Amino acid sequence: YPAFLAFCIEPLASLSPFVARIVWTIGMMVCVVAAAALVARTAPALRGLTWQILVISLLFSPFFVGVLGGQIVALSVFLYAASICLGRKGGGWWDVALGMVCGLWMYKPHFACGAVLVLLLQRRWVSVVAWLGTSVLLWALGASVAGVAWPVAWYSFVREFAYIDLLTNAHQMTGIVPFLYLVCRWSGSDWGAHPWIWELATFVSSLVVPIALWQACGSAHARKQGDLFLLVGPLLVLCAPAVNFYDLVLCALPLLFLFDPRRRSDLAFAGGVVVFSQLVVGVKGSVVGGACFLFALFLTYLVVRAVNRDRAEALEGRDLIV
Repeated sequence: YPAFLAFCIEPLASLSPFVARIVWTIGMMVCVVAAAALVARTAPALRGLTWQILVISLLFSPFFVGVLGGQIVALSVFLYAASICLGRKGGGWWDVALGMVCGLWMYKPHFACGAVLVLLLQRRWVSVVAWLGTSVLLWALGASVAGVAWPVAWYSFVREFAYIDLLTNAHQMTGIVPFLYLVCRWSGSDWGAHPWIWELATFVSSLVVPIALWQACGSAHARKQGDLFLLVGPLLVLCAPAVNFYDLVLCALPLLFLFDPRRRSDLAFAGGVVVFSQLVVGVKGSVVGGACFLFALFLTYLVVRAVNRDRAEALEGRDLIV
């Protein structure tokens, strides 16, 4: 992670490991509750159901394991939920807040860049400026502990670490690149010995994100209602260079904003998602990576399907009014 995150969590180092873990877990649970409250406030069919949303979220086993396992995924979920909620607002301080939220996501720069791409496509220039301002402040925090040129050294380390991480953790990652690596390893190919191949594969797969968002941006309904933010999480989980199984929750979160318990199909899919999430965490060995990738593809399909359904209903409603 970038240097500014070390600056923010360094006080935990003064505590014992056990106490620090408790403090961190409590902080992540606060993020979970806050995210559930945002969904309950914004999702049309789930208004006021904060605790029900909280229970459903924790039944999604990759998320539950990530929160209790000391990961930072709950903060990502909170920032993602906040960006979706603020994306449905418009003008004034809402745009400033949206840009700041996207900027705070810079501890995972690929996610923050995906979010700011939506801001650019939606031409929310105030949010873009707020994102830049927040990013500069975070750079300054990092500079206070690692010098002004810390992004250069950090990026050099990340490139080296990414390949090592792929070699050791591909079996529990999701995404296109880890899945291809697993396939090569299963087939006995020696491609895994060439880091530049995986750098090239990462670059090519990352092009999917702007292309898909650009295509979705052709809909006026998507630009106005914030549907583009719903697509960011699933697309990035599929295309980011290093995403672990617990980040599957970023694929599932948009479904809460689109979920309608009055539809039997939605209830069936929700039950299937929860059950299959238990199976994904339960499988062992290198099968996890393949299962996670297929699960991510399925969740992305559900999000795109639900977004298109809502667009069709919105157009149908407009025609009825006319």
